[in-house]
This record gives sequence, C-alpha cells and structure tokens, in this order.
Amino acid sequence: NVSFHPCVRLHRYERDKALSFIPPDGEFALASYWLPDTTLNLPFHFSASVTYHAEHGKIQISANPKMAVTMQHKQMLIDKFVVNVRLPAHICGANLACQGGNIRFDEDTNIVVWSIGKLSGQENKAEGTLTYSSDFKDGSPLIPSEEKCTAQLAFVIKGWSISGIRLDSCDVSGTNYTPYKASRYTTASGRIDWR
Repeated sequence: NVSFHPCVRLHRYERDKALSFIPPDGEFALASYWLPDTTLNLPFHFSASVTYHAEHGKIQISANPKMAVTMQHKQMLIDKFVVNVRLPAHICGANLACQGGNIRFDEDTNIVVWSIGKLSGQENKAEGTLTYSSDFKDGSPLIPSEEKCTAQLAFVIKGWSISGIRLDSCDVSGTNYTPYKASRYTTASGRIDWR
C-alpha cells in the first residue's frame, strides 16, 4: 500500500518499476508505504505482564534492542519509544519505578505511560504495585478478574527499513554539478497492540 510524492511519474513506475521524478526544492518524502503484516520481526524484545493478588496487583514491563539486529545495522537508532498499558477500572493507583526513561500512572484514563526515549543497549525495566479500589458496601478490595494485558507501543527507528526495501542505485541526470546522492530509512510505528 504505497503512496508517492506528486513529482513521481506514475506511468514510468507502473511500466518499468523505476521511480522517475523531478525533485522539488528542499527536503521531501519520495514515497511512503503501509504494511499490514502481523509477523514482522521487530528489532527489539518486549514483554509486559500484569498479575492480581489478594492485597495488590503487580506490573512488570521490559524493552531491549535485539543485539544481533543492532550489530548488523550499526546506523540504526530506536528512538521515541513509548509504552502505554491500559489497566482495569478497579485499579485506583500505582507505585511505579523504572530503569530507563520515566514512568507514571494516569488516574483519569487508568493507563501506565512509560516514556523510554532512546532504546539503547542497557536493560530497560519497569515494575510496580497496583492499588485496588474498595467496595463501598463492605470495604473489601475490588480485584480485577481478568489478567490480560494490552500494551500500545510507539517508536521511530532511524536507519532501518522494516520491509527490507533498499535503494539499489540512484541515477541523477540533467545537472551541471555533482549532486549529493543519499537516502534515509525511517520506520515509524502506527498503532501496535502487544498482547
């Protein structure tokens, strides 16, 4: 599902599978695309778990880059990494701590927000205890019955193309100077729900 900049000659692309265009002034995105594949191999490890006990609940989250991928793609940078974990309505508070970034509990939306920023080689962990609401009749804690946890991830990966598409060559014609030829790969997450 690809979208091209208006300067691309679409008939040439459809006929020859080559991008032919006259670039506009300044920086611009030549093409963007969307991949609906659910079996993508992301360049990081991620896990999240929420458990409910008699007195309180526990949350544990971890995120780390895959060293094999980062060593292969030395220019790759995983940045703006944010994790949102939605908790049940019976959770009224959280005592949270993290290694890497900052973490908070939004009481209005019942979401744990962990902003890591740059995901580097260090181990990034977050954990905490969850406080239950009390039953207004007898004061007993309202323990959530479902232990499923859904985390939404947001990130930008510079220097890496999730699809594996690479630029083979770049021919520039019709100029009287030597142009600077380069391409940049950036993967930006859309909506990723991690279950």
